[in-house]
Amino acid sequence: MNKTEQWLLRDTSANYDIYERVFQFAVRVIKFVRTFPRTLNAIEAGRQLVRAVTSTGANLEEADGAITRREFVYKAGVSRKEAREVRFWLRICMESAIGDFAEAKSLYKESDEIVRILAALSPMPRQTLRNPESGNSLTRHHLDIGHWSLPVSMSEN
Repeated sequence: MNKTEQWLLRDTSANYDIYERVFQFAVRVIKFVRTFPRTLNAIEAGRQLVRAVTSTGANLEEADGAITRREFVYKAGVSRKEAREVRFWLRICMESAIGDFAEAKSLYKESDEIVRILAALSPMPRQTLRNPESGNSLTRHHLDIGHWSLPVSMSEN
């Protein structure tokens, strides 16, 4: 079991699982956006950040309520894509001097960790799994998240 799987499957008696972590991250991002100056570029960056971070959490919650495994994987994948968008907008904020740089850097680090965790929930792209010509030999592993057991493919190249 790798470190991500260990973290996801850890004792959650402290009540800080991935759902809570994404929620707390969203709250931090919203508070960060409130500090932005009232300029056109800062307002737009703030809107995009808030939309992406709330979509990350909302899609993760929808994944948890999924009826099928396929729906779970799809919604977890959308959540990962939105988390990657948050990471992009945080980079924009850092490079454009919008908001506090130290807080943006801290949020960027957290977003990167969330992206990595969410990536563990999604299998590899279908074309990689279905293309024997690619030269990849794949090994199947299972990642158990709550009541879902997901196959995870790992390249051995």
